[in-house]
Amino acid sequence: MLATTSICLFFLFWTSLFLLDYLLRINNSQRYINFTEQIGLQIHLIQLRFYITRFERSHFLGSYATYIRSWQNSRFWLRFVDTWFSSGAFVGLLSFVLTTAYLSYLLLCELFNIVALVSVSAISNVRISPEGNYKMVDDTTGVEDALSYVPYQHHVQSGITPVIPGVNIPLEHLPLFMTVLVIAGIVHELGHAFAAVNANTRVLGFGIFVYGIYPGAFTEIDTDELERLSTAQKLRIYCAGIWHNLILAGCCYLVYLLIPFLLIPLFKSNAGLLVTDISQESGLVGPSGLRRGFVITSLNDCEVRTKADYLRCLSKYEVNIPKYGYYMPSNDVYPLTASKEKVTVIRGETACCQEFENITSASHICFQFYNSQKSFGQLFSSKSSPTIKLEDTPGYNRANRAIVNPLSATTKQIYASDLNKSDFLFACLPGREVTDHAHCDHSSAQYKDGMICVYPAMYNGTALLRFGIANESNPVIYIGQLSEARYLLNLQELVPRTNWISYTIPGQIELACKYFITFSLALGLLNAVPCYGLDGQFISRTLVDYFFCGYNIGYKENISNVILLYGTIVFFINVGEKQMKIDDVEHQIQLEHLLPDKNDGDDDEVKLIHKGHGTSGHLFKAYVIISMTILWTGYTLMVRYTRSTTPSSEMYSSCAVVFLSEVVKCCICLAFLFKDSNFSLNSYKNILMREFFKKPKELLKMSVPSMTYALQNNLDFIALSNLDAGIYQVTTQLKVVTTAIFMMIFLGRKFSQRRWISIILLFIGVAAVQLNNLDSKVVKKSTENHLKGLIAVLSTCITAGFAGVYFEKMLKDGSSTPFWIRNLQMYVSGIIWAFIGCFMSDANFSMKDFTHGFTSSVYMIIGFLSCGGIYISLVMKHLDNLHKSFASAVSIILVVILSLFLFEGVHIGLYFLFGSSIVCFAIMLYNSVNE
Repeated sequence: MLATTSICLFFLFWTSLFLLDYLLRINNSQRYINFTEQIGLQIHLIQLRFYITRFERSHFLGSYATYIRSWQNSRFWLRFVDTWFSSGAFVGLLSFVLTTAYLSYLLLCELFNIVALVSVSAISNVRISPEGNYKMVDDTTGVEDALSYVPYQHHVQSGITPVIPGVNIPLEHLPLFMTVLVIAGIVHELGHAFAAVNANTRVLGFGIFVYGIYPGAFTEIDTDELERLSTAQKLRIYCAGIWHNLILAGCCYLVYLLIPFLLIPLFKSNAGLLVTDISQESGLVGPSGLRRGFVITSLNDCEVRTKADYLRCLSKYEVNIPKYGYYMPSNDVYPLTASKEKVTVIRGETACCQEFENITSASHICFQFYNSQKSFGQLFSSKSSPTIKLEDTPGYNRANRAIVNPLSATTKQIYASDLNKSDFLFACLPGREVTDHAHCDHSSAQYKDGMICVYPAMYNGTALLRFGIANESNPVIYIGQLSEARYLLNLQELVPRTNWISYTIPGQIELACKYFITFSLALGLLNAVPCYGLDGQFISRTLVDYFFCGYNIGYKENISNVILLYGTIVFFINVGEKQMKIDDVEHQIQLEHLLPDKNDGDDDEVKLIHKGHGTSGHLFKAYVIISMTILWTGYTLMVRYTRSTTPSSEMYSSCAVVFLSEVVKCCICLAFLFKDSNFSLNSYKNILMREFFKKPKELLKMSVPSMTYALQNNLDFIALSNLDAGIYQVTTQLKVVTTAIFMMIFLGRKFSQRRWISIILLFIGVAAVQLNNLDSKVVKKSTENHLKGLIAVLSTCITAGFAGVYFEKMLKDGSSTPFWIRNLQMYVSGIIWAFIGCFMSDANFSMKDFTHGFTSSVYMIIGFLSCGGIYISLVMKHLDNLHKSFASAVSIILVVILSLFLFEGVHIGLYFLFGSSIVCFAIMLYNSVNE
């Protein structure tokens, strides 16, 4: 079914259900209304709720409450309940800390991954282990020793993966998926309800809901009674849902481990491996191949009882030269022996049946046998291919699921050189008949009683396998890649004792246990994250109230909101990261497995093809990102601090600050240019004369962005004089939108659907942040004008967008102008524009008043502004957009947190939490593609 059809049916179902409910209610259908009230049914748009309005109406919960009250005087019962929910509170607090730390760690790993492996200067080979870890591989490491060579981003499966039926879980699992979510949700909410009852707190309601396609449950507890409880009792209630979900996951894991013992009456073990599924892409499928329900008891001469036996048997054939064969009568071998000149090797595969007219390649394959007096050890010595660890049990290829093709033996040129026509003869023999004979190997006698030991002449990573099937007279013969026999089969060790027992029962129980373990564990742990709408929200507020009990309510609320802001951003970025493909990585790095020529005996090579600009290493990138974050944060806070605390009579001139910062930038550029000249005065002088003084047109071109940057910097001071630092920092992210608009206008860029979605989200987030003042009870200073500050920020975004597009085009237009010369041209123009601005802003301005009001804080602003301009130029030249987005997101969080301690009257409300989280996610989403 097409995705559009599914979406249409989804909305058609919910719309029809909603309209039907609406029509029945407006027509006053009493039977329908009574029925819905009796079962507690409430139908909303894309939402269905079954609600029990009073706790006592639930027979089960009411009985539990009565049972609790009757045992309240029992010392054993009270001790047990106290221990149970106290343990839950401890585990919940542990999950609160560890889950948040783990998600933060994943985010840092992703940042490290981008910084380290997007480097395009000296890309090293990266070895990816089966667990998804990586390490650098030097030139001496054999390619065959690694699972595969891929960019790290494709292998890391960290983060939170949203589950969408039909997309990343099969549609046939949908009933099980829904059932698991309902049960896990009910267990979670019952945990809250039971804990509340034990704390003598009234439960107002309980029910289940379906939102879209996702089911869940909810509990309503009397808020007034809850607020009167002690901190310990609150934590027991808030953590009870997490605790019960973890208990459910643990019980299901125990059942998962005990499946073989629980099914002993119906199934037996150590009786072979039962085939439960086969990939249709496998050569094992066919009329005479393996089928579901077959029980594999042997593989060639190797007995198979468990998965470990099966893997051990397969590993015997992972060799470059075949070492295991069959005894055949010499009278049957010699007539079908091919002439040496007729034996050919086609891409590593031996062919010797061409000269026999009545033989088809479908039934006959090429075998080789020993025909010289050389020692067997010399003939059969060969380096074995690596075996897969035993934990990689038979099943679908885990590497293929990660979009990584397993390293195939067909890429080994060594096979063609191993074919030795002087030491071996080759015969075209029927494969099925040969496998009926006795086995031999390279250590056996090659000639015995008129018998010859023949080996399948397969040098391309293929093998001849004979599967022994229980209760089947004919074996299954397979010729093909060993990887198919390893990865494209689903096998289980439990075999039904009788035919009427379905062999799918263990798999279904195992699948159900895995779903319960996964989703119940996720529901418990993720609810511990301090994110709005989750249990972690209430846990964090309770902890803040406890540890900051001596502070006023506003201060505690701000601390709680900061924790919630951090947790919400980390949570949603981890969710969003799994939905993004980092196209910048794919644009800069391409991996190729190159096969050597036929006569080339060199080892396989892995070549990394570099596409893109820049020569910066990952250490340099990390340094720039960290420095840029510190500079943006420090600049915003210092400007806000000086503009809000300095009296108007002592206020410094923003134009003077901008002027001095441009002078400092020029000095920095001249210093680095002198360094690039190898500290040679003659070379330094020649570069300045050739690239700067003799190119006045270039200087004129750079005067355009320098004027807009000077205007932007002055607007920043106006904005931060009227807005809180956090609101300013979030609102300035609209420069992403203005930059996109100018790219479309001046560069003719077209943007993907993802970027348009991110732009819409950015607007929503910024708009929500502006509503933060609506629920604020803090009285702002009379000199602060929110509208004036907002207009200044919007003007800043427009100028920044235009200047950024213009300057980036100048830096990356491919001209030969050195980087520091290009910056020097802009900063010299900036000095002129800033000096003009000093007189335009104040008609009475004089050079005597140039540094009026300058303090150490103002000089720090000049330093932040100067270094920030240099770093932005470095980012435009050497880094991609994704690095800037990380710095922006981190800077927003730092500004908000530090504002609480530096400024009075800072209010962080729900609107700000929601808006800033959306903005951080939007800029990450926008910059995740390089168009």
